[in-house]
Amino acid sequence: MLDNVSLFENQSVSKEGAIWKQALAKMLDPTSDMPPERKKQYEQKIYAKLKAGKRLTPKEMNYLKVNNPTMYNTARRIEIARQAFRERLKHCHSKEEVQDVIANQMKVVEAMSDADPDKEYMAAMVKNEADEFRDSKAYAKLPQKADYHKKGKMEDASDYKPKDEKDEDSYSGVGLLLQGQFQCNVIDGLAQSFSLL
Repeated sequence: MLDNVSLFENQSVSKEGAIWKQALAKMLDPTSDMPPERKKQYEQKIYAKLKAGKRLTPKEMNYLKVNNPTMYNTARRIEIARQAFRERLKHCHSKEEVQDVIANQMKVVEAMSDADPDKEYMAAMVKNEADEFRDSKAYAKLPQKADYHKKGKMEDASDYKPKDEKDEDSYSGVGLLLQGQFQCNVIDGLAQSFSLL
């Protein structure tokens, strides 16, 4: 009798575990309800953004994490390099210094092995970030050359805000709130289907 009870409990636990696993997969994968052709289009859009040096949204990163861990690692590597590059640009005190930072970053990319599959994405990221920075108000207000002998605070680009950080809803509190509400609805629906079992 005890064996039958423990067998039933194990089956119940494994069903519950499967439901939670399904709920988590649905939350992380924005394409879980898409037909295969739309899923393929979504993935192609992500690759195109990476090739253009654009930043991926959290949804796109989650998609890669679930469906393509190798490409997710590439995207993470690019994002980490992007953040470091942006920080170096923000601390420049002149347009000349910006050019040096960009040139040094390009040297790093050129030094990467041709066999490195991320080299193309890294080069695109540097070009995209450099172009965006040069088009910013923070860059425009920098002097051509830094005057380190001048007393007082030197001008820098610390107020630089990349377009994707100020325009994109998915990085804001509103975007995160909407994503959280969606995830709660998914869990609620799965919990209700579990209670029907």
